Amino acid sequence: MRARGTAGRAGLGPRAGGAPGAPAPTAPAARARAAREAPARGVRGRPPRPPARGRSAGPPRAIALAALALAATLAVGRPVFPGPAPPPAAAPVEPAAPERQSLARGEVVYRRGAAPRDGVPVPGARGATAFVRVPAEPAAVWTILTAPRRYPEIFPGLRAVTVLAESPGAWLLRTEGKVGPFDFHYHTRYEVRPEAWHLAWRLDATRDNDVFDDHWGWWQLVPQAGGTLVVYAVGSIPASWQPLAGVFERRGIIRALAALRDAAGRR
Repeated sequence: MRARGTAGRAGLGPRAGGAPGAPAPTAPAARARAAREAPARGVRGRPPRPPARGRSAGPPRAIALAALALAATLAVGRPVFPGPAPPPAAAPVEPAAPERQSLARGEVVYRRGAAPRDGVPVPGARGATAFVRVPAEPAAVWTILTAPRRYPEIFPGLRAVTVLAESPGAWLLRTEGKVGPFDFHYHTRYEVRPEAWHLAWRLDATRDNDVFDDHWGWWQLVPQAGGTLVVYAVGSIPASWQPLAGVFERRGIIRALAALRDAAGRR
């Protein structure tokens, strides 16, 4: 009997909220137990709400919001173009004095060297800048350049141009054609800026392209007395070794600008 009484006084008696005879916690043990139970009680003693089954509270919510924004964009008819944006408006490219003399004679001027990409030169890229003077107002030239479905009627080497998506300031095009022995098809995203007479493009690398790893460039129309100076700048990174591509590219660009000059002059 004394042993039991001694044990009760030593802390083996009943405790509040516990079973009779359970040991009463010491002060350090009580604090440790409170620390363990605190996270489970949540705010004001309520247990925290578990996340929905099969879902997490983080990235899936962001994905759902992104999908909603994409659906809203498509609903208003504006095309969504993945990948990098078209190159920004480049600094004006001026023909040199000897080139201006050639232009005055009605010739197409071809300057070898790839156009910069996003304003930065790209080592190893292929391309050129070309000029032609058109005896027509910029609006007449702009009408031709902003009718991409009719490009095959103007530009040699093109078989078909399909508009996959279109809005007032942007296009997504699929172009098919042949230059010399090379058949090609590729997809480009265009930025259309009529207020600046500027039309820029960049390869859509998320789609099927068989000739370029990258392709970029722009048209710029410069109003002049009695006509328009047309500037065409292009750069590309071929998808494979193309030993004669530079020769055919030069020929194709010169023929294309001459065809544009003649088509605009007939309007």
